[in-house]
Amino acid sequence: MPVFTVHEPPHPPADRLQRAERMVFVRDGFRWGAAIIGPLWLALRRRWRELMLWAVAAAVIVSVLLLVGARAGWIVLGLLALNVFLGYEAGDLERDGLAADGWSSIGLADGRDEADAERDFFDRWLRTDGAGAQGSGAR
Repeated sequence: MPVFTVHEPPHPPADRLQRAERMVFVRDGFRWGAAIIGPLWLALRRRWRELMLWAVAAAVIVSVLLLVGARAGWIVLGLLALNVFLGYEAGDLERDGLAADGWSSIGLADGRDEADAERDFFDRWLRTDGAGAQGSGAR
């Protein structure tokens, strides 16, 4: 079952409903979009530094493979490996971006999808003082 981290923006509103509406859930795990269209996925999320790093890594991979005389198939495989790596790291990149923008990680939730994870988190969060709801409760 997928696990989501829950993030709250800086200076959250005092009203719990407004606070809940602004929270963001980031799923752990592999992201197919990042693996298939890596540079576009980064650009759509405005991860410019990571896009530049991807471009540098792609250039290094292509240069090294050309230097050793690799055929085109190996170059494609090298770039595919770079995108698969990006697919595995995509969730961490999203969390790092939120943290850089001042967002706080306030809890974890699990569920079949994001809506189920939201129910899991808010069921626990509303029973507390709203300071956070770590971990998954028994269902």
